[in-house]
Amino acid sequence: MKMQPSNKAHQFDFKVTDGVLLKDLNLWEQTSQYCMDSSLHGFRFIGQPKRHFVERLLWFIAVIISISSATILILQVWDKYRLTPVITVFQATDTRINRLPFPAITICNTNNVQKSKAEEYERRLISNPTDAQSNSNLYRLNHICQSSPSFKDSFNFSLDRGAVREDLIDQIIKFRATQNFSLWTNHLSFADLLRDVANKCDEMILLCMWGGEVRKCSELFYEIETDFGYCCVFNMVPMSLLLNLKNDSRDDKVRIEEWESLQLDTDNIILDEEGVFEHEYRHKFGTLPKFPQRQRRPGKTTGLSVLLNPDDESYFCTSTDSVGFMALAHLPFDFPNVGDKGVPIKPNTETYLKIEPDIVRAGSEIQGFPLEKRNCYFGQEFSLKYFKYYTMSNCENECVANRTYKACKCVRHYMPRSEIQQICGVKQYFCSETILRQLLKEGLQTICEMCLPTCNDIEFKMTTSLMPIRTDIPLWTYQNKTNASWVNQNVSILHVHYLSDSTHPKQRTELYGFIDLLSSTGGLLGLCMGFSVISILEIIYFFTLRLYCQSRSGRNCGDKVIKIGTRLKRLFIVKNTTDESTLNFRSGDQFLGIPRGPTTIDQPRGVYVTQPQQQGKIVEQRRNEKFVW
Repeated sequence: MKMQPSNKAHQFDFKVTDGVLLKDLNLWEQTSQYCMDSSLHGFRFIGQPKRHFVERLLWFIAVIISISSATILILQVWDKYRLTPVITVFQATDTRINRLPFPAITICNTNNVQKSKAEEYERRLISNPTDAQSNSNLYRLNHICQSSPSFKDSFNFSLDRGAVREDLIDQIIKFRATQNFSLWTNHLSFADLLRDVANKCDEMILLCMWGGEVRKCSELFYEIETDFGYCCVFNMVPMSLLLNLKNDSRDDKVRIEEWESLQLDTDNIILDEEGVFEHEYRHKFGTLPKFPQRQRRPGKTTGLSVLLNPDDESYFCTSTDSVGFMALAHLPFDFPNVGDKGVPIKPNTETYLKIEPDIVRAGSEIQGFPLEKRNCYFGQEFSLKYFKYYTMSNCENECVANRTYKACKCVRHYMPRSEIQQICGVKQYFCSETILRQLLKEGLQTICEMCLPTCNDIEFKMTTSLMPIRTDIPLWTYQNKTNASWVNQNVSILHVHYLSDSTHPKQRTELYGFIDLLSSTGGLLGLCMGFSVISILEIIYFFTLRLYCQSRSGRNCGDKVIKIGTRLKRLFIVKNTTDESTLNFRSGDQFLGIPRGPTTIDQPRGVYVTQPQQQGKIVEQRRNEKFVW
């Protein structure tokens, strides 16, 4: 052991180099010790004090490059986790069609106004030119025809039929000017007028079959207003239930109650594999739910089959330049956009409309993601003003209606609206048409940014094939040799059914979850630096627990030094001092022997005294599991 005397009054200060008092700890020494003991690659070559400066510098640069590379790669992983956390993949298992709702089927005649009805309104005005109601009804009837232009109308071509006589329109305008009469103030509402002049469902749809059984068409179909005119729809939520601010007297109350009791939305319309929903419904109501209709097995036999009569002799003004029907398969919660998405049904043909469901499901793990990351709504997450059920199509229809009403103070007759909002008349028609064209030109996704798809969604893809109906034999003759009323009409047969027994849904799931982020980060840190969880514990240990333990060890060693110093003072003290850690020795003494008893821990054998320029040190060493001073 070596002790160095100080120059002041030959006093010696004791300091411990292994167990150190906290105030005497050196951060650089601690950092150097960490580098030498660390498991991180390259750090020990930096911390070794005997290595050449150039070696340490090269290893320092190598470590910095490794840390920089790991940081750049981790930031790229973080951006992928932050910006694209959701991915759409195919689900591992298929979904059978008996768990899916059969699509709502909307069928529309291309004729908007029956010729017989238009001639009837013309006769009423001719017989009584000063009748206010006749003037108003015929004027609005002409507006209905003008508001549904076909392809040839875009080029200003005209036919003999398809519009109200020009002389009668001039007569109506003169009557309005002389009488100071509003053509829109009358006893017959615009909706009632549309309903009166359009083809009725019982006239268009003559025979019906569903699930292989003959059914009354009135039990399966009911009328709705669409962008394509008055149409007939099957398996759709009643309008009184679909819309928040509208009660339709045509809706069956029983059907409304049955739909409402289901409490369905896009999240639960697909049945679970265990059949829990149907089991609970049967336990509560004693029967399986009637709605929505579901096809239990694919094919024409168990699907929907109808006989359609276009009644082409009654065409007056049409939305197209053709004769026949438009059909659309859509979600039962969706308001149909037949004009944009419908497929044609040709007269005198047997048409097969085959449905392939395109399903997108969402895992529960993405529900906690921010909306801007998953980019979709769950069932009740976003509420609409007019529609009770949220779908992207309903949201866009409401957005268009709001834009139209804001600009024109009215809405088109097929748009969702409240009871107090006016339907656009002749004057406002051009305003509403301008808004619609502007919206379509700019894109609804740009203008209606809030309209996101639903996280759980079904889209029905339609494919059609057809064959001509036989004309070589009488098809519509009863067994008693009488003919059906449509025997000489250009009727069509339509079959709607699922094409296959099952489908593989797409699944919205997390692309990079927290576990993926953690494993990728750990892998990159391990590749570049040899980093692991133990490395984190090492850092925490060296700069917390190790410091604490050394501090405690320093205090213990200080106590040991005080005890030894007190014993030395009793033997060799020259000058009294109040500092228990300072010993005074006679100048010139080189070796001081200390009598001692049996060998025990912490009892010194002797102190070797030198006289350097500064202060004395007592070095504690551990030998053979014992402390030696």
